[in-house]
Amino acid sequence: MPEDAVSEIKALEELNIRIGKEESRRDPESYQWFTNMIAPALAFQRANEQLTTVTREQFLESVEPLELGEDPPPGRETEVESISFYRNRAVVTCIVTMDDGRRFHNLRLLVRRDNEWKLLGWANEQI
Repeated sequence: MPEDAVSEIKALEELNIRIGKEESRRDPESYQWFTNMIAPALAFQRANEQLTTVTREQFLESVEPLELGEDPPPGRETEVESISFYRNRAVVTCIVTMDDGRRFHNLRLLVRRDNEWKLLGWANEQI
């Protein structure tokens, strides 16, 4: 595998692990990070019973900084299962385990824009 492909896969792995960490932080810096990292349009399937699909704006509302005294969400650990890299597109599958024991299978579609990876699609299902 070419060296540049190896470094891209490593960057995608680190990015996907960071998504979970930033979701749990819920502070102004993590919110700004998501604002920059998510593509201008996002389709995100939640892991609820209805498998609700939300927009970029709705997702960003769910990661807004916590109010003073508000309980933080459970922490989460991300294990990347696979990365399929296609020049300026990538599909990442991972398992996210919450501190409360719930586990989710994530399928994420990322695209490279202006030399940065942007999250374009995300489907989430509870295991």
